[in-house]
Amino acid sequence: MRLLNVNTEGFEEFIGQVIPRYAILSHTWEEEEVSYQDYISGFYKHKKGYEKIKKTIDLANQSALQYAWIDTCCIDKSSSAELTEAINSMYQWYHRSALCYVYLSDLELSADFGVHLSTCRWFSRGWTLQELIAPRTVWFYNSQWRTIGSKRSLEAELSRITRIPADILSNKSPISSALVAHKMSWAAGRQTTRVEDEAYCLLGIFNVNMPLLYGEGDKAFRRLQEEIIKSSVDPSIFAWTALPTPVDNVGPGFQDHCGILARSPAAFISAGLLFSSNAGQPPKEFTVTNKGLKTGSLLLYNGPWGSWTGCYYILPLSCSKEKRRVVGVQLQMISQNTFVRKSPFDLFKYETEYTRSETSDCYILIGNPPVATTTSRWAKKLWTPIPIDVFRGSVLEITLSEELHPGQRWGCFDEENSIFLAHRGMMTDCAGMSINFRMMDSSGCSTVPFECIIYIYARTLGLERMSYTIVDSRNHQEAIREIGAAFTQWTDQLTLRGLLQRLGIPQCHGAVFEIPGLEGHRAYIYLVPGKVNHEVLVKCDVLRVEDVPSIERIVNWTISYN
Repeated sequence: MRLLNVNTEGFEEFIGQVIPRYAILSHTWEEEEVSYQDYISGFYKHKKGYEKIKKTIDLANQSALQYAWIDTCCIDKSSSAELTEAINSMYQWYHRSALCYVYLSDLELSADFGVHLSTCRWFSRGWTLQELIAPRTVWFYNSQWRTIGSKRSLEAELSRITRIPADILSNKSPISSALVAHKMSWAAGRQTTRVEDEAYCLLGIFNVNMPLLYGEGDKAFRRLQEEIIKSSVDPSIFAWTALPTPVDNVGPGFQDHCGILARSPAAFISAGLLFSSNAGQPPKEFTVTNKGLKTGSLLLYNGPWGSWTGCYYILPLSCSKEKRRVVGVQLQMISQNTFVRKSPFDLFKYETEYTRSETSDCYILIGNPPVATTTSRWAKKLWTPIPIDVFRGSVLEITLSEELHPGQRWGCFDEENSIFLAHRGMMTDCAGMSINFRMMDSSGCSTVPFECIIYIYARTLGLERMSYTIVDSRNHQEAIREIGAAFTQWTDQLTLRGLLQRLGIPQCHGAVFEIPGLEGHRAYIYLVPGKVNHEVLVKCDVLRVEDVPSIERIVNWTISYN
């Protein structure tokens, strides 16, 4: 650490923990600041910034401190290594200082203190957030270097202006006790000259370290969030809401989807209203991987009536805005165990008693697809909303006639939207579904239930042609169990077709069942195209025996959309 000796006005360097007591200056940068190069050249006293150096030296002398630290001249910013070390150490340097002097250059002597203090530029800058929280003893000065109070005496006013709790400002509670979302909310609305500094100025607040890469733009804040996730189990880091922009209103039917991480601290502007909730799901492990954010804490929310039509995928955040309901992030499935954030402009409020946990690990995309893979402006920012079709591949909706009921599904099934998904650009577009049905006899009584299985092994789900087979499950129970086990691992269309052939599953375009009490008739279950090219209808007709078509063929059956 390079300190300024207030007696000799020369620099002295200290390494390790043996550092003398020193004063430190907090201010906003203005014209003609004195740099390290200016200072060692000796050509600096004519600059406006020298006045702040001189006043800091005088105040340190008055406080019987031999050393002072000022960011303008004590860091050699021409050295990237030194700048990186300084920024990563800044919070600790302010925390270890004996005294911190805050100079408010735009607070005039004649100004109404109560009115004008909150308008001072110092309260709107990103770097000054840590300079307020970290030091134990802070004194504030106006533009004439007149004392206006200390952090302790101004505690209530400072808390009101900054939205930082008084117990954090007074160091009665450690900053680590605050939710990640709360700390982000303190930074929301603050500005930095360079976009990367929106992240770099928060390193100490979150007690993380990372290299500085000026030129990376918004990626710096993404890297910061990833570092926080590595060292924290607090899921409130995902409790952000996007700010609307003109891009967001792009037409009717547009849905908002994005990655799980925020673009900037501004997205946390409302997060200060959250409070930690014991009613939410206990925190679980989050891991940043090349596939996205890996987590095992996904929930399915069914709504107060337990209806599947009200099913939502939720990432719990272990915090609330009101007593009886907790908040989470609503997700949408895009492929097997892979999700994106849905509705980034709101957090999802729900009652925990209507949820159930998903047992398998899942992945949530961290960012959006590269701009090159889209045809529009939507992917320029991490949180900018994007149509869901940009994220996911083809889809298939299987609609059943009213006497048929869905059973087990195999493959990538989205429970919220009741559709099957296929990975984009991969031959994983296969699915299976059991269908249960009961017929009513002439007396109105329910007959014995039956079950058939549909296996679909298309080139692309829901597109022009789709290969499938329908079989009576009673005749192939062992084979169905083996195929179901394969689906729980990893199954592509070639594997499924090979299993069907090896296990002797016939290639049929329908299934036929006898109907007890209705001699001479059969129940015939078959597929027809839906109204759109990603939908198929499963129908059940009662036919005379002579009218039932032959169902077994030696080639694959396909369904075509005209």
